[in-house]
Amino acid sequence: MTKLWRQPLGVDVVHGVSYDDVADSYKGCEEDIADLVSKGRFYVVVNPKTQKKQLFYPDSAPLPAKPLDNALLQLWNEDKCEADKLDDLLRAEGIRPATRVFKWRSVARAGKTQKKKVAKKREYRARNLTNVHMPELFQSKQPETFN
Repeated sequence: MTKLWRQPLGVDVVHGVSYDDVADSYKGCEEDIADLVSKGRFYVVVNPKTQKKQLFYPDSAPLPAKPLDNALLQLWNEDKCEADKLDDLLRAEGIRPATRVFKWRSVARAGKTQKKKVAKKREYRARNLTNVHMPELFQSKQPETFN
């Protein structure tokens, strides 16, 4: 695929040509670019990080699409399968479903399971320490009953 793309000579940008540089070349250039893009001679790609537009053009004319065999197309359209049953049908045929093949999906699932936190045993502290600031009251003998 990369061999189909060509870069103009003397341009320092590695990936395509800057849209702004080309659009500033002459008056009405933006309309010409839009016309070429609509004809499929150029492709405009926006960098999601910088929001800058880059122009790409293919090296050669696009290859004609090969028509599908009618028997294959008819076979494809005959069998309809619900998405829920697709994994089960693939397993029945001995094919591992693609959703289980990718390593990153299993890693993502493993990251979702979190270990439960172990509750720390609380240290007991006596909280009903009243009149600690007056120890002389508790050193003498206390009355047995209050009347």
